[in-house]
Amino acid sequence: MMGSVRLFAAVSPPLAARRHLAEALERIRAADEPWRWVDPPRWHLTLAFFGEVAEDRVPSLVSRLSRAVARARPLALRLAGAGAFDRPTRARVLWVGVEVREDDPGLSLLAARCVAAGRRSGLAMPGADRPFRGHLTLARSAGEERLDAREVVTALADYRGPWWTASELSLMRSFLGPQPRYEVIRQWMFGEASSERIAAHRRPGDRRP
Repeated sequence: MMGSVRLFAAVSPPLAARRHLAEALERIRAADEPWRWVDPPRWHLTLAFFGEVAEDRVPSLVSRLSRAVARARPLALRLAGAGAFDRPTRARVLWVGVEVREDDPGLSLLAARCVAAGRRSGLAMPGADRPFRGHLTLARSAGEERLDAREVVTALADYRGPWWTASELSLMRSFLGPQPRYEVIRQWMFGEASSERIAAHRRPGDRRP
């Protein structure tokens, strides 16, 4: 029987950006135990969520993503501000936003190309009709519980992390659970289709199921 894998395309912040945000969260995390916080090694900016992908469709997706990344260029980004889904008064997800230097549209354009790569590979692309909003998930509520996130969102409203240059896209596999695990299965440098490679490593803290 043909299997499937749960995939998404993402850009990951460098270690310096992670450390800066982690330090800003130390006091907030201690004060808000109801949240299930995502460990910093798993932080990422999702550009496209592909959902469950049949194994026989993965080669097409990889090929189309390779072409999409070949048209991208390095981007100056930083983590900034905060918010909650669905809304701060009844939240399931806490997030920190992302800023692009000088309103560069490159990140949203790459996200649109990743979504197009999924659709042209015959994938349903759940949630892809919503406008792209670059963000990094910080925490989730337990189960279907909704939490008041106003205090946390307010505390992070003025947060501004260091600028960094994003130059690499990862195709990642996720494993569901109380603390989702991620595995990098392909990576590309922006603007270089020939740089496609299988990731021989995993992000710190990630393990096979």
